[in-house]
Amino acid sequence: MLADVLTPELDRIREDDAAARRVAVEHGAGPDDLAAITRRGIDAVVDHVTAHRDIYALALPDPADASLHRLLVDHFTVSSTMHIRELDPRAKPEIIDEVAAGFVAQGFVGAIEAWLGGPRRSRKALVETITRSFPAWWS
Repeated sequence: MLADVLTPELDRIREDDAAARRVAVEHGAGPDDLAAITRRGIDAVVDHVTAHRDIYALALPDPADASLHRLLVDHFTVSSTMHIRELDPRAKPEIIDEVAAGFVAQGFVGAIEAWLGGPRRSRKALVETITRSFPAWWS
């Protein structure tokens, strides 16, 4: 049931990000432009999490049921894999795409979970922390 509620919003964020990247690349966007798109995508995910904060705060850290954690990791792994495959081959480091995608996805979910379970901090601080934690080659 959680997937039915949360996944369409996350899918829309992924689609918006991919579309913005395609347009930016077609128009010769530079690293700063692409980094801004990444930040907007992270901001949209954090907006989504804060809009559903009660659900995420209760279900994400549940040690008896990791279904929400798995749902998010799976979603962000797909998103990350798509992103990595679209990177300019000249700028992309020699990596195993699926491993890098899993690493980023797990870190993204871990950051959200730590933020929800930790002392009260602003959503802006979360966006900034996640943005700065992405690999340098990500944009």
